[in-house]
Amino acid sequence: MKTFDVFIFFICLWSLAGVFGVEVKSVSVTEGVSVTLPVKLTQIQENEEIEWKFEDILIADINRKDNNITYYNNAADGRFRDILKLDTQSGSLTIMNTTTKHTGLYKVTRDHWTSVNNTFSLTVNSHQQSNDILLLSAAAAVVVGCLLIAAAIWVFCRKIRTSHQEAVKTHAEEITYAEPTFYRTKAQKSSVQVEPDVVYAGVTVRR
Repeated sequence: MKTFDVFIFFICLWSLAGVFGVEVKSVSVTEGVSVTLPVKLTQIQENEEIEWKFEDILIADINRKDNNITYYNNAADGRFRDILKLDTQSGSLTIMNTTTKHTGLYKVTRDHWTSVNNTFSLTVNSHQQSNDILLLSAAAAVVVGCLLIAAAIWVFCRKIRTSHQEAVKTHAEEITYAEPTFYRTKAQKSSVQVEPDVVYAGVTVRR
């Protein structure tokens, strides 16, 4: 096979994967409640058949040709006995009084096509699991709140510290230090004159 043919082959595979790609929708509920898995149909057409499977086990279908709804109560170990309800207009499936045994993958197809129209990943949590999830969520919220408060305090303290440093810097710049100036002056002569030693001799006057 040539390189170009291989390239075209993979392009076709990629296109088919985009067309027939299946989106898995996650659904989570607590045991004991009812859950509805919706189908993207406004109305089931005449002579159309809708099939619901749990882990590839047929559990219910609608045949509009015969105007018949069938629930396979013995399928999947009988875990769906008398708790399934199909919407005859849209084909949506409702599971009543759910238990943890109903956790799994649900698929719905039309007219026995191999393509899957909708796929759901259903998780049924026990009451203890639900309480644990709530506690974990509350704990996570408390931790996030504490982190936010700590971050706010850190930012506030950092802002105060920065403002204080700027104020000290500004005050230091305003101080002017005067250097001492020395002036040289001439020494003044003393006004007191010291007379030389004088020897006075006695004078005799004769008449």
